[in-house]
Amino acid sequence: MTNEKLKQLHENVKTFCEALPDNTNLRLGQIYMNQLFDIDQDTYNLITASIFDPFYRDEVLPIFFKYLKSICVD
Repeated sequence: MTNEKLKQLHENVKTFCEALPDNTNLRLGQIYMNQLFDIDQDTYNLITASIFDPFYRDEVLPIFFKYLKSICVD
């Protein structure tokens, strides 16, 4: 994961959320993980099913963001 990819992740999620209809059932953690898969599959695989995985629990998002920032290589 690079800082550029992390920035792109946030931008992609923002764009995706802006296009969602109001009655969507997707949670923010699901959206972040889906977008992460598109941007950096190695990081996605590293996080999936770990304590940092927000897919099923949005309350994990703060440590997800912190972890992503901590593994940025640039």
